Amino acid sequence: MSFSRREQAISLFWLISPSRKLSSTLNKIWKDDLTILTHGYSSIVYMLIRSAVESGFKITLYVTEARPDNSGEKMKKKLDDLNVPVKLVLDSSVGSIMAKIDYVFLGAEAVVENGGIINKVGTFTIALCAKSQK
Repeated sequence: MSFSRREQAISLFWLISPSRKLSSTLNKIWKDDLTILTHGYSSIVYMLIRSAVESGFKITLYVTEARPDNSGEKMKKKLDDLNVPVKLVLDSSVGSIMAKIDYVFLGAEAVVENGGIINKVGTFTIALCAKSQK
């Protein structure tokens, strides 16, 4: 599948300004007492959560360890600095906590030309668990 110059420019704009577009979309779903799961560390996910907290929303987070690099520990530390209630969980425990989760926020290591997403090991499993709780 090939993309026109216009589609490529739009895609580039989305990559350059994801936080603004995502923030405006998420403003429609934010409410107090949401429970969010995220997989490891993502700068965009962190920025969106920080924005919600700074806007006064009370949220609880579950963060997977995201082995083997344990990037979830970095996310937990940054969220602790914001005084956000956060629980670091094993990657393998996602299925047991999914019933408590309102939203799953996942970053992406890369978005490929055909629209596919490349992310950390475990992302697909989290998506399947979330879908089964829908």
